[in-house]
Amino acid sequence: MQLRQHQMELRREKQQEQSSFDDMTGGNRKTGEADTGVIISLSTTKEQIAGMKKVQTDLQGKLRAAQTEEEKADLQERNDNTTQNISDKVKETQDTISDHQKAEQDKTDKTPDKKEDEKENGTNVVSEE
Repeated sequence: MQLRQHQMELRREKQQEQSSFDDMTGGNRKTGEADTGVIISLSTTKEQIAGMKKVQTDLQGKLRAAQTEEEKADLQERNDNTTQNISDKVKETQDTISDHQKAEQDKTDKTPDKKEDEKENGTNVVSEE
C-alpha cells in the first residue's frame, strides 16, 4: 500500500515537472532555428534538475533512516545544498527564458519599423508567413 502511494506520488511529481516545464517554455509552440539553442539548454537543465531531485529524494530517505545525530546533520546539510542547487538552476532557467523572450520581443518590435521604412522607400514587402 505504501509502495503504491509512493509510486503515485512520484508520477504526480513527474507530471507537475513536465507541466511546469511546458509552462516555462511556452508549451508546444512552433519554434525556429534561433530557438533551438535555447530549447536544448532548457532540456539539459530540465534533466539536471530531475537528477538533483532524485538525489534529494534519496537523501531524504537516508535522513529518515539515519542513526546518529552526526549522520543526520551531514545528510541534512547535503539535502540543503541540493535544494539550493535546484533553486539556482530554476532561477537560471527563468533568466534564460526571460532573456530569450526579451530578444524575441526586440525582434518583433524592430520588424514593423523595417516594413515602414520599406514602404516609405516604395519597395514591396514580402511576408514570410
